[in-house]
Amino acid sequence: MVKRILSVVICLAMLIPTLYITGAAKDKVFDDVAEDKWYTESVYWCVDRGYFSGTSANAFSPDSVLTRAQIVTVLSQIEGVDKDSYKGKDYFSDVKPGSWYEGPVNWAKESGVVTGVSATKFAPDSAATREQLCVIFNAYLKYKALIIDETVTDKEFVDSNDISAWAKAAVSSSVRRGLISGDANGRLDPKGNLTRGMAAVMVKSFSDKLATAKKPQLIAYYNAGAYPVETELAYVDVINFHPATVNSTDSSSSSYISDVYSSLVPDLRKRAAEDYGNDDLKIVFTVASNNIGVFETVMVQPAFADAILSRVKQYGFDGVDIDYEFPQIANLDERGVAQKQGWFVNCMKRIRDGLDKLSEETGKEYTLSMAVPGGSWAFTLYDMKSLANLVDYFNIMNYDTYVNRGVTLHHTSPYDNAILPGATTVSDIALYANNGIPASMVVPGCGMYSRRWTGVEPGPNGDGLYQPGTVDPSNIHLSEILSTYVGPKGTGVNGYTKYWDDNAKAPYLYNPTTKTFLSYDDLDSVSYKIELVQEAGVRGLMLFDYITCDMITVDRATGKTLIQTIYERLTKSVEK
Repeated sequence: MVKRILSVVICLAMLIPTLYITGAAKDKVFDDVAEDKWYTESVYWCVDRGYFSGTSANAFSPDSVLTRAQIVTVLSQIEGVDKDSYKGKDYFSDVKPGSWYEGPVNWAKESGVVTGVSATKFAPDSAATREQLCVIFNAYLKYKALIIDETVTDKEFVDSNDISAWAKAAVSSSVRRGLISGDANGRLDPKGNLTRGMAAVMVKSFSDKLATAKKPQLIAYYNAGAYPVETELAYVDVINFHPATVNSTDSSSSSYISDVYSSLVPDLRKRAAEDYGNDDLKIVFTVASNNIGVFETVMVQPAFADAILSRVKQYGFDGVDIDYEFPQIANLDERGVAQKQGWFVNCMKRIRDGLDKLSEETGKEYTLSMAVPGGSWAFTLYDMKSLANLVDYFNIMNYDTYVNRGVTLHHTSPYDNAILPGATTVSDIALYANNGIPASMVVPGCGMYSRRWTGVEPGPNGDGLYQPGTVDPSNIHLSEILSTYVGPKGTGVNGYTKYWDDNAKAPYLYNPTTKTFLSYDDLDSVSYKIELVQEAGVRGLMLFDYITCDMITVDRATGKTLIQTIYERLTKSVEK
């Protein structure tokens, strides 16, 4: 039986020592660390755990600078690295064999936690800077595939322009995570040397936050009408179970929603736990706007939210996901967009309040999420600021946004395409951060299917990309793409040539004879999305949908499937 990875809490308990208790006995007493200093508790906390030592028997030298070798060594001690096993490497010419920092530096290099100041130099004796430590913390979280919640609003400092370009994202996330702050004058001093006192404070804060860190989640939409497709349940954290369509404008709450598959939820949960070892699976009640006119008519009625909440309680769902795609102003009255947004916010607030009340009754936490279109369009359609105060996270549909532009393009790429920027993983992560949406509320999506354009001429590069064509309104199942158009060696077959766009990090196929162009997401493109998710520390990754990628084998030697491999790369887990 496939078993799920042990609880991250247990893993972190092994990683992080017992928290320091103020007033505990200290092995050292330093004459230069006064009891009323802002760094005192952190200094002794770090010394008690062996992360730092004094510069002499009675001195800590809190105002002395910390070197690059020293901060890497501290992090290796937090990780519990066997330093001897990393000796004898030849990564940097200035890391002396047999030096006290040889093992830690080599570990940090191999794990991706640090890079050198050049291809061959590490500069171990150079002073570490505040922005360098932010980058190291960010890299360590990516290495461990861990997410630290953001508790602080992003700030603009008077010296924000002094932050190096390569450190901006890491510094910003460190500020939001409460790992670094500015002084009373609003200065961050990013290039300032890191003193031993500063480092002790930041290391303690980082270690404390690691104790509550989480693994990123893999969330998949699941068409209940295709039940029971369940073979991948060991590798999904959240299923947005779609048993419901809005099919009536009747004011009776029992008539609003058709939910003929909701009764399958207990069986699905039981199978996930007993057959696949996943007893942490969350099953969320998803309501979709299959008929946008009906949906927008009924969402203003209190009974609509009540109907949703009654299903959650009756069938034991773990939350609610509202799939309100593509609002249509024409379906609403003359009060227009602002009023429409107010209606929807009120609807979501009623659901949120109902879930909170239900939580008080059952002692169980319930989530509220929402599927939103990719790109800045979502911020013109909805009152995102108000919604961000109600939902736990947004499932961003980073796919299909530009498919009707009359030309071929990547419909679900990690990075922006060459002609229409935005609505990609990288741009939407930045968009939400720039609009003050916490990373823990951001879940980029993968369109796990293909789009097809016909009547496409080869174009100047002969590959059909960005050329006029007619898009097919239907999707092509990913398994059909991989079995019919891509051969066992990963090359195009049956008249198709497979291409890779290294700017968008996306695959595509073109047949010059039939003049057919296919865009799609595969393991390579999704792996780039995983890197972006881990780099930014957002909540996780969403697959649309479970059925389009279930049981697709991507490694014939091991039998590993697409979903299994995505999950393992996302969470860095090896055994389930």
